Amino acid sequence: LGWDVITAKDAGLVGDGVADDQAAMTALMNDPTKKVIRFTPGIYRAYMNNIISGRTLIFDEGAIIDGTVHIAVGKGPDTHAVPTIEWVEDTRVIGTVTSTVRVGSFYCRRLNIDKILITEINPAYINQTVEGGTKGVHLYCGTKDTEVGEIIIKSATGAGYAFSLDRATTNDADHIPNNVHIGRLVVHNNTQAIISTNSTVNLTIDEVIADSWDTYAAMTLTADTNLRIGKITAAATPSTPSRDGIYVLNGVSASFGEVNISGSTQIGFRTFNCGKVDVGIIWSKGNALDQVRLESPGTVGRIE
Repeated sequence: LGWDVITAKDAGLVGDGVADDQAAMTALMNDPTKKVIRFTPGIYRAYMNNIISGRTLIFDEGAIIDGTVHIAVGKGPDTHAVPTIEWVEDTRVIGTVTSTVRVGSFYCRRLNIDKILITEINPAYINQTVEGGTKGVHLYCGTKDTEVGEIIIKSATGAGYAFSLDRATTNDADHIPNNVHIGRLVVHNNTQAIISTNSTVNLTIDEVIADSWDTYAAMTLTADTNLRIGKITAAATPSTPSRDGIYVLNGVSASFGEVNISGSTQIGFRTFNCGKVDVGIIWSKGNALDQVRLESPGTVGRIE
């Protein structure tokens, strides 16, 4: 392809799951001349922080980052106390970025990721064990024009959500996440919420499949505009009382194709104080309080 590709191991990372690769990783990611980086199979004990625009990251099958992966991160008033935003743009991930802890982004534009995988809890992963297990995926303030083919979270513990897309403090067009599409989100063995959103614009998730949650509501979807989720299948047995299933609140507009929710210890599917929420069909069963509670305008085709 004519790319000037450097492998992580050629750049000095060991990738044996034992050696500390942090110094070599930091040097590699901070080098603006390294535009195409390939991670061959191995366990890289390091935090990754990509701050360079126009970079392509290639992950071979079997390449595991044992630490947090900030896949595209700029700077802004809400993260680094700088007066203006310094964007990271045009980041491309080929293959599956696999982390033992977290994958995240902020102040980035035109981010394209084939697949994200958060691994199962495994004591062999040193950084994961130190952090108490995996945390999930967090696409944060200023994440814009982003495409993710698939997110699979095999385990998520120790924080508030498996997947989150939200703004930080500043609520303006530059800081809110905008125009994000995720093909498929799968969450397993999860002791937190499944999804948390706040103030997103044009977020689309084609399908959500989840088998567990125990923190907050399964999905708290807050203050979103033009939120679209095609199909949700979520079932759990939360041990914590007063946990709703899907809670859509304070939003401008949202639409759902098919919702299948069961096992919450409170309300299965709830809308509150939204401008408009449309749903094709809701299947709700085994939720401890109301199966469905609608407190916002909108159209629901069918409830069972």
